[in-house]
Amino acid sequence: MRLGTCVGLGSLLVGAACSLAACGKTSRDAQGGVPATAGAGGILDASPGDDAAGAAGADNPDASGGVAGEGGEAGEGGEAGQTTNCVSNAPDLSALQVFPADNAWNQDISAFPVSAASDTYIQSIGADATLGADFGSASGIPYNLVASDAEPSLVAFALDATSDSGPYPLSAMSLIEPPPNARLLLVDPSAQLLYELSGASNSVTGWAATSGAIFNLASNMLRPDGWPSADAAGLPIFAGLVRYDEAVTRGEIKHALRVTLTNTQSAHITPATANGATLNPGYPPLGLRLRLSSSFDVSNFSPAARAILQALKTYGALVADSGPNLRLSGAPDACWDDAALGELDLIKSTDFQAVDTGPLAP
Repeated sequence: MRLGTCVGLGSLLVGAACSLAACGKTSRDAQGGVPATAGAGGILDASPGDDAAGAAGADNPDASGGVAGEGGEAGEGGEAGQTTNCVSNAPDLSALQVFPADNAWNQDISAFPVSAASDTYIQSIGADATLGADFGSASGIPYNLVASDAEPSLVAFALDATSDSGPYPLSAMSLIEPPPNARLLLVDPSAQLLYELSGASNSVTGWAATSGAIFNLASNMLRPDGWPSADAAGLPIFAGLVRYDEAVTRGEIKHALRVTLTNTQSAHITPATANGATLNPGYPPLGLRLRLSSSFDVSNFSPAARAILQALKTYGALVADSGPNLRLSGAPDACWDDAALGELDLIKSTDFQAVDTGPLAP
């Protein structure tokens, strides 16, 4: 077994898990608002412009691997993918410590100095670029909760040299983000392990993926320098997702968020371990922390949007991959209020600052 990270692998497993936050929720079909329940293999629409990690080599997962799929159009009396008095089945992960308290993802950066290159980086994003949610009631990156006593699976990697060989706790019910990214996230709370694949697919010949990474949630160990993960930056995806159980149920997000930018330079800032796509030094590097200005008034936003914006003030967002500008990643949940998430579009790139969290690594 080859691991790029220093992890202690206990009992590995294939877990059946109601991991997707939409598991067991209702959505409305296109025929007249008839509730339909999505089970653990349910489908979730891909967001219209997702980032490019894992696009290479991503095949459509077949029926033996659950692709997260479609929220229907609105029938009479309801918006698409929305229900009234919705009760989320998102698992309560409040007891799960996602990386140590002093980890970069959990670091309060509200008082960190502004980067000397902040204005340059923000200009490269574009003054007209606005924040947005790349997730909602019928889109996002699902995650699977797994137990520590199931049979593990081997994965064939296209980028074998920079992937953790595993094995991975996969099952026929594992939920996969729709192509082209086809990311598959597995969280083992008891073993404190996080498994992430990009370009994941399952067929009669077994599991395959573009790349894979295993993270020890109790450690600050980074990927080897130059290694990506299921993200271009080599970062964990799950750690930066906006989750319903945090933003709505608890009303507070206590970690940095994951964001994409269209253009990134061929350099990175820790905790990222891999570089962006271009040689232009005016573009932001992967691992750059963007922080919402402390003077930005969030008091008039809906509770969910306000929780997200406050997290951006306190913890910021880590640039993790190439993709649509200023798109935040999150886990799908049928109970997300898409209109409330749409309020994020009011925030412009010029409302952000680039924070100085360390030097550029070439």
